[in-house]
Amino acid sequence: MKKNGIALLLTACASLAHTATTGATFTNEQCQQDFNFIANFLLENDAGIHADEWKQYPDIINRLFKTQQNKMTQIKTVKDCTVIIEPFLRSIRKGHLRASDQSIFHGFHVSTNSSSDQSLIETQQLSELTSYIKVTSFREGMKQKLEKVIQKNQDNIRTAPYIIIDVRENNGGNDSNYFPLIQLLGQHEYWFQSPKMFSTPENIKAWAIYKTLLNSASHNKWNDAITAKMRTQPWRWVSLFDTNEIRQTINKKEALAQPKKIVILMSSECGSSCEQFILTVKQNPKVITMGQNTYGTIAASNMLEKLTPSNKIYLSYAGTYVNLGIKDVDRLGIPPQIKLPQPQNKTAYNAEISLAQSLLENEKL
Repeated sequence: MKKNGIALLLTACASLAHTATTGATFTNEQCQQDFNFIANFLLENDAGIHADEWKQYPDIINRLFKTQQNKMTQIKTVKDCTVIIEPFLRSIRKGHLRASDQSIFHGFHVSTNSSSDQSLIETQQLSELTSYIKVTSFREGMKQKLEKVIQKNQDNIRTAPYIIIDVRENNGGNDSNYFPLIQLLGQHEYWFQSPKMFSTPENIKAWAIYKTLLNSASHNKWNDAITAKMRTQPWRWVSLFDTNEIRQTINKKEALAQPKKIVILMSSECGSSCEQFILTVKQNPKVITMGQNTYGTIAASNMLEKLTPSNKIYLSYAGTYVNLGIKDVDRLGIPPQIKLPQPQNKTAYNAEISLAQSLLENEKL
């Protein structure tokens, strides 16, 4: 698959180290000031809010804002304040929007040799016909771990005619890190819509943080290009990439396996980059998605960050938006092709794997 520009960034949380201030002294006045700042800042800069074309908050959100303001009577710590702010943010959107004492960029640079990453990948040869791989994150370092597991054909994952890929507990990360799983599906051409950035002075400054995070000549060149493009189109939507549609092809040489059929197990815990993975693999005719709707945090994504006036609360918000043509996707999630009831216990949870295996091996899909 040929990469275009740079992979989508921070569809989940990650970044520069900042000292947590959870227990730091905080006052009612500081909390009120930061809360007012956050409400106004989001109206002006959040990509999801601009996509909804809000000039002011809907009445139901305004009422909640006032209700939460009235609770600011005994603020002693930053945590006390963020607990009050969070319901307001969730009333706007349930994902890619938060207020915290800690930056989303804390711990961005995860070592690709970290042994803890290996525990996020589980493989099993279920039978002579079916192999299983479970991946619970697409965070930094996972791409290399997946490549190693697949290249050495762990548990027959490359040669099995049927594969089950389990992302039911995957909370996302970076889109580029699931690339080895795409290669596992065989040859196919995929297409993507380029997310759009809303160009404001604050968003231009926020995008510049990635130069510090990624710190490479190619990434810095890309960052300079998109911020320059934003400066020439103030208060407009600007494509993250050079074209509105991106086509990426896995050819025979790049394909790591040639399975007959693949089941992707998904659930409401699959969010952000995991959801982009679902949208991608669904384009392959060999793939069947099974389970429950995803979490619903994909249209408004690519998080940016702003420090509030107190310098103690980090506001993270959506830097891009993409119209996926799926109604209420950031509220309802992405539906599977085969919908299963929500498992109520571990037995029912494991039974989804057995069901997928049975359907594959009996060629019912």
